[in-house]
Amino acid sequence: MADNQEWFDRLLPGQEKIVFAPTEVASLLEIPEEKVYQGLAEGDIPGIKWGTRWIIPRAALEKAVVIL
Repeated sequence: MADNQEWFDRLLPGQEKIVFAPTEVASLLEIPEEKVYQGLAEGDIPGIKWGTRWIIPRAALEKAVVIL
């Protein structure tokens, strides 16, 4: 897990954001936005549905990086 944390810190150096939009996650991980939404729908990426929008907590994204 430490290696994953180090990788994530390099990906977002000094990043203080605690939540991300699916479009931001897709851009950060260089994957199609559809894959992010699919991961959210299937529960592979833990997220919070806020009305019609999804938000992805940083801690959940750190864990999901291992799955993706």
